[in-house]
Amino acid sequence: MPPLDDAEIARRLLHHLARAFGCADAAYVAAPVRIQGGFDTTIFGFTLDRVPPALAGPLILRLSHADADPARVKLETAVQNTLADMGFPAPRVMVTESDPDILGGPFMVMQRVPGKPLGHAIGGFGAGSSFPKQLQLLLKLPAILAGIIEQWVEVQVRLHQLPAEPLLQAVTAAGLDARVITFEGQLARFRTIVERCALTGLEPALAWLENHRPRRRKRRSATAISTRSTFWPTTASLPA
Repeated sequence: MPPLDDAEIARRLLHHLARAFGCADAAYVAAPVRIQGGFDTTIFGFTLDRVPPALAGPLILRLSHADADPARVKLETAVQNTLADMGFPAPRVMVTESDPDILGGPFMVMQRVPGKPLGHAIGGFGAGSSFPKQLQLLLKLPAILAGIIEQWVEVQVRLHQLPAEPLLQAVTAAGLDARVITFEGQLARFRTIVERCALTGLEPALAWLENHRPRRRKRRSATAISTRSTFWPTTASLPA
């Protein structure tokens, strides 16, 4: 299937959601508009009218490439919804589709959580400013970066204090192998890739990981798992 343009994506998305939620008269209050970000996905923001409560309010469409692993959206849905259930400020996913024929790739529709990127204070740093203004911003840069790091660490500590068991159970309930998010499962995957591709230069790194496994504890926390959800410090958003 050739890539769809934004207008066709919007048309198909509305048709799919109206059919899936039984709201034939659904319409856009704000049609899908691309949002900057997304390393390997295309992200749109939109708002609907005349829809059930589950689809009320600002929403996000996260559209993967046509050749993306369909299991990934299922995994990320399980992760985000489990975190939301535990009170962590993760956007709840309302729709997950692995069929690429609908919008040109697997996709998720989720809440749009109010917030701002961690790096908003240095976005376009000094662009269009006078030299004195740029100098003032440069002097403030260490304090800005310190604030970003402090907020980043606070959120990561909170995330890593959550218990892992509910997430492992949710992944299993989604029909996925829970080993894909464990340290041992990821290590086995890396080892297979290194051996299959003869990446001998990575063998010392694998040996280091083998010798520095996380200590086993009676109560596992989120630090013992990997969700494949990549957070970039300057683009990740914190809730408002």
